[in-house]
Amino acid sequence: MQRLRRPLATAARAAVAMLMAALLAVSVAACGGGVSLGIGIGIGDDDDAPRVSLFANPGVVLPGGTFILTADARDDGFVEQVDFFEVLPDGSRRLLHNDLHRPFELVLQAPLMAGQWQYQAVAYDNWGQRGYSPVIVVTVQP
Repeated sequence: MQRLRRPLATAARAAVAMLMAALLAVSVAACGGGVSLGIGIGIGDDDDAPRVSLFANPGVVLPGGTFILTADARDDGFVEQVDFFEVLPDGSRRLLHNDLHRPFELVLQAPLMAGQWQYQAVAYDNWGQRGYSPVIVVTVQP
């Protein structure tokens, strides 16, 4: 009886080895011939900067009235933060607020002077990449 077990165990091991080799061959063929270890550390997963749009509600406001800036920020990873800026007449920007949580919004009080005021949002993703919204205009009318 002992003699029979040993050849059966060896045959079983050989069958398992052949099955494993067949599965490996199918796996390699299915992934285009390469070998993938699937470590999952995320290198190279996020190659695009965030996309961000900025909206003002309302777009025309009375002096001293309130309006809301809302940024719609999306990324192929995730958006960590959105900064809201006022764009000054010389083209420089003044940071108004940074928001770490959705919805990315900022409530502002309009200047007391009539005129057009410009704003922009910058979104940052989990890889430190940044995306810029187009500059929008809020009009203050008496």
